[in-house]
Amino acid sequence: MANNITKHGDLITAVCAATLDAGKIIMSGDTSRWKFASHADVALATQQAMASNGVLALCTGISDVNEQTNGKTHYYSATFEFTWMHNGSDTSIKTYIPGVGQDVGDKAPVKALVMADKYNKIESLNLPRVDKSFEPDYDDKPKTVPAKKR
Repeated sequence: MANNITKHGDLITAVCAATLDAGKIIMSGDTSRWKFASHADVALATQQAMASNGVLALCTGISDVNEQTNGKTHYYSATFEFTWMHNGSDTSIKTYIPGVGQDVGDKAPVKALVMADKYNKIESLNLPRVDKSFEPDYDDKPKTVPAKKR
């Protein structure tokens, strides 16, 4: 893959190129009930595509924070602001993604950030979702145009 870091003149073109270059998300996460795509799976599919096209997404803000403790379990939810930037231009785009985390230690905020980062990349790069256990109503089959009635 050629180095396109400064080839693209603007952020939108660079994000579109990163979308085309992104790999398939392999679902390595597994529980007794379903398989899922972990944050590492999404990073593996997107990291090279984003880097080679000069695209960077950083968490630049946190709002709507809600923290609760129930005995030993800590719950954390927030809205995370991500700023998408491009090496070849001074343009940026902000996205706002909710994140939630739960932990018996002090990692609930980090889990919420990791979740938000995962879905920020999935949604912003328009990556296909094949995890039907998470979204049982999601239909990834191509749509057909219904026949006209006579």
